[in-house]
Amino acid sequence: MKFLLLVPALLGSTMASAQLRTTAATTSTEQMRSARKMMESQTEMTVLEKLEEARMNDERIRREKFETLNFNMVPEHDMQATQNSGY
Repeated sequence: MKFLLLVPALLGSTMASAQLRTTAATTSTEQMRSARKMMESQTEMTVLEKLEEARMNDERIRREKFETLNFNMVPEHDMQATQNSGY
């Protein structure tokens, strides 16, 4: 009878030990998943920052090109007077 009582006790402790290992593995897995998600978030933020920097640089170049254009806004009647005067 003692033998029969000892076997369930051993099986119970083995199951508890396996459950602890499973819980530890799950905790480790969750930590790794959390670390991966954080790394992905940082990578996405870096990509977005670089994209915005590139957009700002493109817009700066566009503005500089626009500012260098020579727009002579001459009213139409002045343009006709200039043409008639021979200039």
